[in-house]
Amino acid sequence: MIRGLLFGLLIAVLFHSCERKSRKMVIGVSQCSDDAWRDKMNMEMLHETALHSNIELIVLSANDNNEQQIQHIQQLIDQKVDLLIISPNEAAPLTPVVEKAYDLGFPVLLVDRKILSDRYTAFIGADNYAIGQEVGTYVSTVLGRAGTVLEIKGLEGSTPAIDRNQGFYSTTSRFPDLKVVESFDAEWSEDIAYEKTLAFLNSQKRVDLIFAHNDRMASGAFKAAKELGIQDSIAFVGIDALPGEDGGIEKVLEKELTATFIYPTGGDRIIQLALKILNDETYEKNNPLVTAVVDFTNARVLKLQSDEILDQRDKIDYFNTRIDVFTSQYAMQQYLLYSAIAIVLLLVVLSLVQYRAYRSKTLMTIKLEQKNDAISKQKQIVEEQRDQLVELSRKLEEATFAKLMFFTNISHEFRTPLTLIAGPLGTLLESEDLKSNQKRLLTLAQRNVEILLKLVDQIIDFRKFETGQLHLDLQWGDIKQVIESWNESVQELAIKKRVRLSFSSMSDVSYTMPFDLLKFESIYLNLLSNALKFTPSDGFIKVNLAQIEKDGQPFLSIEVSNSGKGIPKENRDRLFDRYYQIESGAGGSGIGLAIVKAFAELHRGSVEVVGDTSSTTFKVLLPYHQPVAEIGKHSPEAIADRPMIPVVPQPTKDPFVNEQDIDDRQKVLVIDDNPEICSYVRLILESKFLVLEAEDGLSGYKIAMKHVPDLIISDVMMPGMDGVDLSRKLKTEISTSHIPIILLTACSLDEQRITGLESGADDYISKPFNVKILEARIQNLLENRKRLKEVFSAGFFSKSDSPELDKDADQSFINKFRHLLEDNYTESELNVEDLGRNMGLSRSQLYRKTKALTNYSPNELLRIMRLQKAQELINTSELSVSEIAYRVGFTSPSYFAKCFKDYYDKSPTDYQK
Repeated sequence: MIRGLLFGLLIAVLFHSCERKSRKMVIGVSQCSDDAWRDKMNMEMLHETALHSNIELIVLSANDNNEQQIQHIQQLIDQKVDLLIISPNEAAPLTPVVEKAYDLGFPVLLVDRKILSDRYTAFIGADNYAIGQEVGTYVSTVLGRAGTVLEIKGLEGSTPAIDRNQGFYSTTSRFPDLKVVESFDAEWSEDIAYEKTLAFLNSQKRVDLIFAHNDRMASGAFKAAKELGIQDSIAFVGIDALPGEDGGIEKVLEKELTATFIYPTGGDRIIQLALKILNDETYEKNNPLVTAVVDFTNARVLKLQSDEILDQRDKIDYFNTRIDVFTSQYAMQQYLLYSAIAIVLLLVVLSLVQYRAYRSKTLMTIKLEQKNDAISKQKQIVEEQRDQLVELSRKLEEATFAKLMFFTNISHEFRTPLTLIAGPLGTLLESEDLKSNQKRLLTLAQRNVEILLKLVDQIIDFRKFETGQLHLDLQWGDIKQVIESWNESVQELAIKKRVRLSFSSMSDVSYTMPFDLLKFESIYLNLLSNALKFTPSDGFIKVNLAQIEKDGQPFLSIEVSNSGKGIPKENRDRLFDRYYQIESGAGGSGIGLAIVKAFAELHRGSVEVVGDTSSTTFKVLLPYHQPVAEIGKHSPEAIADRPMIPVVPQPTKDPFVNEQDIDDRQKVLVIDDNPEICSYVRLILESKFLVLEAEDGLSGYKIAMKHVPDLIISDVMMPGMDGVDLSRKLKTEISTSHIPIILLTACSLDEQRITGLESGADDYISKPFNVKILEARIQNLLENRKRLKEVFSAGFFSKSDSPELDKDADQSFINKFRHLLEDNYTESELNVEDLGRNMGLSRSQLYRKTKALTNYSPNELLRIMRLQKAQELINTSELSVSEIAYRVGFTSPSYFAKCFKDYYDKSPTDYQK
């Protein structure tokens, strides 16, 4: 009870020390720029704020940068200030963010400049249009309503520049002899005004007066004229009339400016208006500030007044500083007093707590003894469970070891049948009576047997590494020379994939060192193979070789970088785990990077992956120094004669076909990211069909849209666009919806087959496939397409649509095209471009589509429809042959007669008789 009362007293004391501090209202100021005029405005606002203890002012300057000012305003919105004071740099870019602040409920007070909207709380500032008119009146008086004027405008797009320009012209345009000979934008800058005025005056142009939208630009114009020695023949007029050194009033007294117009800053009035808004007092939405001209007649008086005002403000600043010091001292003393009271109360409370703790100690000791007994029992249970887990772990390890042994043994068993396949293949390839296609097929088989053997070797080596039985066969050699030779072997494949492969190295470094060639080959070519697999078309692969220092020892650094989608950070930790794969659709065994890491560590090196969202870099470090006892006796030159692992299968034929090579054979497009599969299918089909090839789904889609083949064979698992997405997209395109699609893939589950067929594919064949089955299914699909073509061709000129087939995309296309011809066949200027435009297709796409569906070109269909309409007119009207020819769209009766006879075996005249 006593402790509660003491705590209550402590809280009351602390609350009393804070209750006198009322909540401050925060006003955020976003200035468009930082100059003497705005410095004066900011100082006036700060002075006015100092008179109100509950107001805090935050001033941000954008330095004439729209994006920066937008960020400042958003920052003030996020800080939830009570009111926003904004001087927009330019009206158009700042309008959206000002409207956003206003719509969110923030009072918005626009100063000096406006936005392109009325969605703000209030405006205060000089009437720039009226100032422009005042300047125009003054200029016309000075020049006697006749003369030439150069106008230097402020920032294009800012409302003061726009309004001053319009107000100036509204006055000067009334005097025909008063000409504005030039007008340019100097962005409120003295330097820009100087450069542009100098260029203008150097062009031998002369003016009687230069009017600048502010005093700084007028001063820049004066400097340009002074440099040319013509300043005395020109009058200079500016706007701002700032007091102090380098201000407009000072420049008038120095006769640098003829006159300047007061552009009132009104900082004190701005804060007064802001307080009215915050206190819900009555205020005007538009609050103009008045102006006046300052010339040599009144400049000295104004200077004296302004100097006096500045002196008074300095004194005010001094007194405010002293007040702040006294206030701080008072607050510190008050804080120390309340702190002392709080400390005394805390000591009392701590004494009570210590007493209560002593009383509770005995009870806690009893409870702890009871808990210790419970913990001992729980410990015994945990130990029993731990023993069970150890036993389960041992059994799991034994089972895993047994599985790995089986996997290793079966890999060994693969070598025997593969060797028995490779031997006969080599013998057959040595035969001289082989046909070209037979030799290509045998070469394809032999190359893939070598790849399988190499994969088996890698699996066995990896298993040896895990069991500690794998050793290095170190030989001296030049790693740079070896890498260059490997790069040459894969350069052709990189070119065909439209990938730029580049190699760079430090020129003043020796790359001769001991290393195991076959294991280093696995390291380098696994990384290069991955880079080729995941680099998109028109991407790049960069290999960099360098020597670096690590822990005082020299290391060889090999970096393999490629463009494309980077590896997410959450996947990098597991990237080198065996059998781990990122979901990419690119296939693979998942052991390649594990082998890279194992072989790098076997060399006492390391490997890591870095990169961002647009690139990936693998970095391998190998030490220059290896144990002498492990280095072989071979010479450095002998290492170059060792065989190389095939990095990836090489295509046997250029997959791209020129337009001029396309003959009358039916076209089959083969799409697969494995070039060996493309080559194999080409060898099977090229005797009967013209075969086009594509390396991935996106390339296949582009080739299909361009060439409109008769049939497409596509893999499913491909990087980027897979086969299912490709099928779905082609079946929704009007120019390719009729093309039969066969999905050829290793995915053989029923669910995968259903997904492929639902995408619109016409057939689904699993790998490995029977060649005869593939040929038979291709033939069946093409025969079905041929029968459909006959149906479409026969029904094209029927009098009615086929509603039962109208849901079919091809029948819908036929009906739409027939209606288009029926509506427009009488137009003699009708051509294929017009027809394609109406159908949403190019000329070539329309030609291939109609040819594929009806066996007729668009021109042939149009001509036949015109001839049939002509036949109807001959049978039902008394028109002459020439009249009928013109009526159905022919431009020449003789050509009409020839076409009619070719189609009906009779001339129009004979048919009439």
